[in-house]
Parts: sequence; structure tokens; C-alpha cells
Amino acid sequence: MAEVQPFRGFMFNEDKAGSIRLLVSQPYDTISAEMQTRYYQASDYNFARVIKGKEFKSDSASETVYTRANAYLNAWIANDIVRQDDEPAIYAYEQVYEVTPGHPKSRLGYIALLKLENFDAHVVFPHEQTHSGPKVDRYKLMEATHANTGMIFMLYSDPRNAINAILRDQMVTMPALFDFDMGDDITQRIWRINDTDAIQQIQALMTANSLIIADGHHRYETALKFRDDHPEIPGAAYCMMAFINMDDPGLSVLPTHRLFKNLPGEIFENLHTKIENYFNIDSFSIADKQLFLNDLKKQGAIHHTFGLYDGGNKFYSLSIKDTNIINSLFPSDMSTDLRHLDVAIFNEIIVKHVLHIQSNIESHISYSKDGDESIELVDNGNFQLAFFLNPTKISQIKAITSKGERMPQKSTYFYPKLVSGLIFHKLS
Repeated sequence: MAEVQPFRGFMFNEDKAGSIRLLVSQPYDTISAEMQTRYYQASDYNFARVIKGKEFKSDSASETVYTRANAYLNAWIANDIVRQDDEPAIYAYEQVYEVTPGHPKSRLGYIALLKLENFDAHVVFPHEQTHSGPKVDRYKLMEATHANTGMIFMLYSDPRNAINAILRDQMVTMPALFDFDMGDDITQRIWRINDTDAIQQIQALMTANSLIIADGHHRYETALKFRDDHPEIPGAAYCMMAFINMDDPGLSVLPTHRLFKNLPGEIFENLHTKIENYFNIDSFSIADKQLFLNDLKKQGAIHHTFGLYDGGNKFYSLSIKDTNIINSLFPSDMSTDLRHLDVAIFNEIIVKHVLHIQSNIESHISYSKDGDESIELVDNGNFQLAFFLNPTKISQIKAITSKGERMPQKSTYFYPKLVSGLIFHKLS
């Protein structure tokens, strides 16, 4: 049973801190060095100082990026830069954005606390694999701040969209607390909802739900560890989440394309011959880029299909020759749904058998949600190859997680990302 609770959120006081658009940031794991510098320059109170602070040569055991994060939060609270709400509430959160130019979409969810559950309780399901490094980092931040500084992106199922209807009925009765964009053409809006009846209706609708982590696997596992390590902190049993209905048409999952570098020269000897062992290859001229991208989407609805650009004068469409190949490459105890996930097929065939990358993949690979950017990065010599993938379907996420399996990393790109700094929660 999913137990959702309202809470007294901390939010920036714009009268003291300035415009909210200068105070928030992208999630910590998407902040590059250049973005970090830009956020620091935007405001002395930008939330990147907390979730992705700068490290200094003078740092010591008593002065770290994590102790500074805690000092920022405490100073901001003491000086009325951020304020805590007087009453518990849930917070409606809407993002208006475009994937296709000229066709705006609205993704509505709500922010609340979730009682943490171990995965074997079958209430919360992870959908991607995790690594230890980010969990150590986030744990240190939690230890220093005793706070949920970022929202975990949690999916729930509500085919009738009943919860969003409750949220919208409340939203029309009041102005948004914040209504802005960060210069990226994504409108961010948040409302405070403390109507007891509305909250109780949402809580009741959530009780029978199983939840899937969309983004924030490392933070969820970190929160579990923090809860277990700190039974003396009652608030550690709960964690701040943004709940999004996976059945709502406002939810978008974008493809995550793969870019490769540092590949030895011998990889390119008979590269296409190696690919033809597994795929049928069709070529498109450089002038037909849009036709190539459209064909990737069209063929992907029928076959397991990938795109390839190697910096030459053609694009290539790669469609699997025989699905029996897939079955022969994967363990027999792996579900059919996971075997037939494009990202799993790509990792097994392209990464391992064509490019012969068996370990240390992070030294070779990068990711992009933008096809044009991927092409440009190969053309300017930053990468040697770009492979284009179709997006993972919500139905695939449901099917695979329901079996207790996890997808490879970077199987999904939920767009847009949740903004950090809109609201945070202190555990004690």
C-alpha cells in the first residue's frame, strides 16, 4: 500500500531571495561544470549550491561540499531567504512544454511525502540499474543536511485521471505560488493545496497503487539506507516525491541516443560486415536526414531498429534480421519483455559483439536526447559514432518492472526534468 502524506515544505521567499527563475536548477546529475558556473553567477541563493556545490582545494574533513550545503540551508532559513509553510500541504506541479514545435503539452503531478518501502514489499518498483558512486554522494548530502533536497520522479497509474481532476479543481481556486520559465521555454507552475478533503481523496486513490521510479533511483536507495541508519529520526521514514500519472497524455519519454569515442582503429575494419551479421542495413543520403529519422520511427514500430551515423556521407538504418538471434544472446531466465527491449538488445549486440566493449563502457559512451546534436558531435570530431534509438514505451516499463526486473541504465529519458529548488523537505 502506497502511503502518501502532506508536509510543510520549504520554499524560496522571492521578496528576500529574488526571482525564482534565478534560484532553481536542473537536477544534480544533469548539471555540467558550465551549468554550475552559470547557476553560481545567477544568484548567491541558487539551489545548485546545495545539490551540486563547487569543490575547493582547501576542502578538509570539516569543510566539504556537503557541510557547505548544510550551512547554506541553515543560513537561508535563519535569514528568511526560504520559509516553511505553516500547515501541511501537497503541491500541484505543472510543466508546460513542447516536444514537437507548435504542439504544447501539459504534464501535471503533485509533490508529497511517500512512506519508504523496501523493494521486496512490491509497492515501489525500480526500472533501471544503479551504481554505487552516486549513492555515496547523495548519502553524504543527506547526512549533512537531514533533508530531501530533490524530488524523486515517481510514476503511478490512474487511467481515469481522477487525481489530476482533483488537482485541477483546486488549482482554479487560487493563483500559482510560482509561474515562470528558466529561459528554456518550459513553464513551471506550483500550487499549495491544503484542502483536507482533496488530500484525503488523493491519499485514498493512491493506496492501491504500485509505484515505479522514473528518475531518482540512486536517491531512493539512499533514502532507504538513511532510514535504516537513523531510526531515531521519525521523518527519515518518508521521502519527498513528485507523483506523475503514467497514463496521462502529458507524459513524454524521449529516446536516449548513444555516442561513442576512444574506439580503436580496428573496430572500424569491416564494421558494416560485423553489423550485417545481426541487422539488415539500409542507407540514406546526408540530404535525407529527416527521411532517415522518420524511417527510424516507422521501422521501430515493426522491428528492433537503430540508426547509425559515422561521419561519412550517409545515414544507416539497422533492423534486426531474426528475433531468434535475440533469444540466443540472453539468459534463459530473462523475461521476453526485457529481451525485446531496444536498449538491452543494443547493449548486447552493438556494444558487446560489434564494438567489443566488455568493460569500462563509461570511457567510451555519452548520451543525448537530441538527434541533431548527436550528428553535430560526430561531425566536429568529439565522437566517432552516433547510434540513434527509439524511445522506450510506458507499456514496456510497466511489463518489465512488474516482473521485478530492471532495465539497463539510460533506457528512458522522461522529459522535461523536474526542477530542483522549487521546494525541499527537512527530515528533522
